[in-house]
Amino acid sequence: MSESLIREIANEVLWDGLAQNWWTYAVLVALVAVSGVVSAFVTTYLRRRAEAFATKADFDELLRQVRASTEASESVKSAIAKSDWAEREWRTLRRIKLEELLTAMHEAMHRLDKEMDARFFNEPMPSDFSPIWKIEVLSTLYFPEIQSESNAFGLEFSKYRSWVVNVHADLYAAQQDAVRRRLVFDKRFPEMKEMRPRLLASAQLLTQSASKLMKVVTGV
Repeated sequence: MSESLIREIANEVLWDGLAQNWWTYAVLVALVAVSGVVSAFVTTYLRRRAEAFATKADFDELLRQVRASTEASESVKSAIAKSDWAEREWRTLRRIKLEELLTAMHEAMHRLDKEMDARFFNEPMPSDFSPIWKIEVLSTLYFPEIQSESNAFGLEFSKYRSWVVNVHADLYAAQQDAVRRRLVFDKRFPEMKEMRPRLLASAQLLTQSASKLMKVVTGV
């Protein structure tokens, strides 16, 4: 069998196969075309989904940052509000305590005078305790700005009261002897002329310093 004959037989077999199975090849071609279209669609769809997901992720991150910023801002506002409230309360408390300090000073002076009358002239002794201790406590706890004036008043007050007690002891020793009592007064009262003005001056200085501090405390 010649080569040309063999080639001719092969071509006939090939074309007969194609003719008999053309629909198979048509289906294959259609499948290839469809798979190309589907692949392109899926690729486009996935790319858009990825872009949408990235956009949502960016939006979620932005939303998280906004929420965090809002929370931080609210925390700062709350802290400032609490600080302002604490400052107002502290100012109010100091104003009240400063009034108490001055009141205690005047009450202590008044009680000391009543005690002196009781010790010197047999008047009724005050039944209450002297509020002099309040001045030291209040100035120490709330008003270091006027601590020196407070201490100066306390010192002069203590000296004056000690003098009253000592004079009372001399008068008690003289008993009801009018002459001896007169000698005690004549001897000791010049001391009062020196001590009393110092006590009043220290009280006035404390009052002036407290008045200046009150303006600072109240913001006037």
